[in-house]
Amino acid sequence: MLTKAGREQVAAVSEVVSRLPIGSIISSDLDRAQETASIVGQKLDMAWTCDSDLRERDFGYAQGRPLANLRPEWSGVEEGRVVNADARPPAGESLHDLSARGDGFFCRLTEQPRRGDVLVVTHGGVIRVALAKCDRVPVSKMAWGPVPNAGLWSIGTHEICPSNLLSSV
Repeated sequence: MLTKAGREQVAAVSEVVSRLPIGSIISSDLDRAQETASIVGQKLDMAWTCDSDLRERDFGYAQGRPLANLRPEWSGVEEGRVVNADARPPAGESLHDLSARGDGFFCRLTEQPRRGDVLVVTHGGVIRVALAKCDRVPVSKMAWGPVPNAGLWSIGTHEICPSNLLSSV
């Protein structure tokens, strides 16, 4: 559930996106993302759909613990950099897994006819991986910097899904 501050941040972003040619909204199926999509959808008078591939990374047994509290052997991240894209907490996903899931979503998105831009409501891990793809940085070498709540990025499908960007080396 979003905090009061989170709902205020989403309301502010909703004002910005209300001036953009948004044709559809697709959200992660996790609660905070759906609440975010609901607020934006109400502002745009638009329904949204959910896609589980937009979920945040699954940390398995470590779910709910801050990334900073996880050993790099589990998180794959140390001091703001990916140090092991294959690291995974027990019963969780690696960064390569997260990247592959995101690739699947964005490639499906490019294959679907649509009117207007697509507003994707997702989480920090998915955003970081998508931005690294745009910069042609393999997940194994990417930075793991901060992603602010209610941030807004513009990513073209030509940036995220050409075949030469899909390799998660």
